[in-house]
Amino acid sequence: MTSANLNLLIEAGTDFSKSFRLVARAGIVDLTDWVFAAQVRALPGSTVIADFDFELRENGTIAVMSLDNATTAALAAGRYLWDLFGIDQNGNRSRIFEGTVTIQNRITVYV
Repeated sequence: MTSANLNLLIEAGTDFSKSFRLVARAGIVDLTDWVFAAQVRALPGSTVIADFDFELRENGTIAVMSLDNATTAALAAGRYLWDLFGIDQNGNRSRIFEGTVTIQNRITVYV
């Protein structure tokens, strides 16, 4: 499977989430036994800037990747790279998404 390009915008200090489904010829893929990993880096092989958390919803058909507001508040504004890998129940690894991630500074700071 060839990865799809998906560019993200994350606003610093906010809760970020993005949901997705995988669809095959037979229909929507059950993601229940999948393992996901996604990271943000300045360049391939450089230090990890952020690791996304994952949660499954709707009987394992929707995966939600997220970063909480404390994590996004600590991110420096700029443009970075990210990708998402999935490992299915048979151990097959796939790069599902790849793209850029833009971190945008916030104006309002509240306690």
